[in-house]
Amino acid sequence: MSHLLVGASAIGAGRALVPAGTGEIIATARPELGTWLIGGVGRVLPRRLFEAAEAGALAPPADLDEPVGMESVSLECFDRVAGPRGLVPSAEADAHPDAPVAPELLRRL
Repeated sequence: MSHLLVGASAIGAGRALVPAGTGEIIATARPELGTWLIGGVGRVLPRRLFEAAEAGALAPPADLDEPVGMESVSLECFDRVAGPRGLVPSAEADAHPDAPVAPELLRRL
């Protein structure tokens, strides 16, 4: 069986930050094609930290000619998530954050 592998920049709050266009590719992929999310060490974030990362990644760039390079996709779009804990169902992907909350990262500048 073939699989569509998607690298995640961050995982949390039931979503993943992935390269822009990923959602469209997943939606048009053949149903028999398994879709796996790949997330390395430190990619599963606590909810508050993920939401801050998501807001920053999806904010319109200062130069409006440049498109946003990331999008947020529901974990439900993936069959499995491969990471440091092995291969897990997508519903369990964000159950065990592996990055601590750093309060200084959540403060407004």
